[in-house]
Amino acid sequence: MEYRRRRKNTRRRRGGYQAYSAAGGRGESGGGFGLLILLLLMGGIIYVLFATSVGSWLTESVFGRKHGGNTPAITEPAGATPSLSFSNPQTQKMHFSGLDMYALRLGSFESDAEASALSASVRALGAAGCIIDNGDGSVSVFASAYTTEAGAESVRKRLVEQGYKAEIVPFACEPVEIEVTAEAERLDGIAEAVGFSFGIINDLNNEVINYDTAERGIEYGKAIGSELLENIRSLRSALNGVHDGRGVIDALDEYYMQLTALVTAFNSAETQNRVELSGLLKNLQIGAIKAYMNMLNAVADM
Repeated sequence: MEYRRRRKNTRRRRGGYQAYSAAGGRGESGGGFGLLILLLLMGGIIYVLFATSVGSWLTESVFGRKHGGNTPAITEPAGATPSLSFSNPQTQKMHFSGLDMYALRLGSFESDAEASALSASVRALGAAGCIIDNGDGSVSVFASAYTTEAGAESVRKRLVEQGYKAEIVPFACEPVEIEVTAEAERLDGIAEAVGFSFGIINDLNNEVINYDTAERGIEYGKAIGSELLENIRSLRSALNGVHDGRGVIDALDEYYMQLTALVTAFNSAETQNRVELSGLLKNLQIGAIKAYMNMLNAVADM
C-alpha cells in the first residue's frame, strides 16, 4: 500500500492481524459472508483481474523523486510575483491524479430520513449504505464503488436479481496539473501531500477488497482506520502554515480535514460484526472518493 510506507513496524503488525484471522477472531459466530457482501465482492474480483496499472502514477511521480525517477521541475517563479511574501520562493508543478470509478446507486430520496432505512439495512449486509447529497435537495444511497465498469456491472446485475434497484453512476474527474509557489523548503512536503491525496483513495480501494476476500477480522479492520488517521495527521502537518496565494493548499487541507472527519466516524463505530464493519469500510471509501472529487474540481477551477 502506497501511503503506508510512512508507518513503522508494519510487518510485525500485519503478522498479528493474520494470526488473529487464522485463529477465527472475526467478531461473530460462524464467520460466514451474507449474500449481499458476496455479490459486492464479485466486482472486486473483476477489479483485481483488470486493474494492472493501479498505483503506477503514484510510484513514478511521487516516489520517483526519492528513488531516482522523474523529478518534478522546480523553477524560480516567472511572471507576476505572488501576493504573499516569501523569503525563498520556488514554484513547482503539482500533479493531482484523475479519478475514474463506478459506483452502484440503490436509490434516490427526498431526504436523509427517507434514505436512512435502506442505508442501515444494506450496511448490515456488508454494503456501504453511503448517503450522498445530490446537490438538488435529494440524496442517494450507494452500495459500493469499483475501479472498472465491468466489475460494477457484474454486481449490478446480481443486485437487480435480488430485488434491488441498482444503477451504475460514474465517479470521474480529469487529472489536474497546477503550479504551486511556496517556501522552497516546504515544497517536498506539499508534493508528498498532493501525491498521497490520491494514494489514500487507491489504498482504500484495495483495503475494501482485501478485507472481504481474505475475510479479515475485526481487529484488522479497525486498524485500517487508526493507521489512516495517523498518516493523515502527518500529511496535514506538512501543510500547516503554508499558503500559496492561489488556494491550492487550502483546498488540499480542507480535503484532509474531511478525511479526518470520515475516518474518525469509522473509528468510533462500536460494532463487533465483521460484515457490518465491511459495510462501514465501503462507506468510508465512497465518502473519501467524493471528498477527493470535490477537492479536484476546486483545484481545477483555480
